[in-house]
Amino acid sequence: MKVLMLSLDEAILNLDSRVAKRIKKYAGLVERLDIVVYSKQKVNNLKLADNIFVHSTKTNNKLFYPSHALKLSKKLYKLNKYDLVTTQDPFETAWVGLKLKKKFKIGLNIQIHGDFFSTNYWLEKSLKNKIRMRLAKKTLPSAGSIRVVSKRIATSLKKFKIDYKRITIAPIYVDLDEFNKPNENHLRDKFNNKYIILTVGRFEAEKNYELLINSFKKLNNSNSALVMVGTGSQENKLKQIVTDLKIEDKVYFEGWQTDLAPYYNSANLYVVTSYSGGYNLTVIEALAAGLPISMTDVGLAGEIVKNEENGLIIKPNNEEELIKAMERIIEDKELEQTISSNSLSVISKLPTEDELLNLQVEAWQKAI
Repeated sequence: MKVLMLSLDEAILNLDSRVAKRIKKYAGLVERLDIVVYSKQKVNNLKLADNIFVHSTKTNNKLFYPSHALKLSKKLYKLNKYDLVTTQDPFETAWVGLKLKKKFKIGLNIQIHGDFFSTNYWLEKSLKNKIRMRLAKKTLPSAGSIRVVSKRIATSLKKFKIDYKRITIAPIYVDLDEFNKPNENHLRDKFNNKYIILTVGRFEAEKNYELLINSFKKLNNSNSALVMVGTGSQENKLKQIVTDLKIEDKVYFEGWQTDLAPYYNSANLYVVTSYSGGYNLTVIEALAAGLPISMTDVGLAGEIVKNEENGLIIKPNNEEELIKAMERIIEDKELEQTISSNSLSVISKLPTEDELLNLQVEAWQKAI
């Protein structure tokens, strides 16, 4: 099977990145895999494995990413005659994939990693997303198969009237052993041995970190620290809120970190306050470290994180529920221990890396 992949993830261009190492695993499962990355960087025939090669669109203006990807993909097809094209999303990459499917009569597999369709939050964020929705309405019904990372996303595709048999649920693999190191809690001294409430992610509006900071301020616990790992466009705004609330000595902005294991293994509680979410890798990582979870009803909530079993699930943007959930876990040690134990039990039942790779290949075969 010869596969052409269209991707927005520039990390693939770094041979040492996690995503590049993951893609190398496909070497034994396909005859050839070529990856076209939407990027300004100039890369051609970057070799990940003997039969896996990466190419970039070399595009200075993002508006021309799709047209440049289409032009490059046509050239690559004439050289390699692919059986199918697989795209990273149902939008800009899938538009190119659909063009290739029609021109060369090959299979089209669309991958969906984010939860775009279960609520109106994503759609109402911008005019660009409304345009993307129009693209999705054309690309998704035309796909031979669709790979999603969660049941919630699979259910959200009902509005497109897609045959459920064409959908494959295959989460993203996480090396769980990397995070299950309970003796590595050397960051606790850095945070004055306080009860550490941890969150990891992009500092963007959809994460709703304003809610987390304001709720943390009102916690009935003076020995807590809020540790925020990440960066993003709202970072300065969030820091100003912390200053205005006069809790600078209790809130730590740690920036972007390549090694998250010490944070998970030093923390006591992991919190998600997002308005929406796909397959939240940080939740899986936190569960692997045995952390109790408090999260909004998005993404993996109800599927991996189950209320009162291995986490507490709250309504999005509900300060009262968030405060109550955090205080319950902080104050009720029996609940904290039960949730933590159940977290490790759930994690042990997740698919292995080989099983997930095979699910992806099955999705590709459906498309042919």
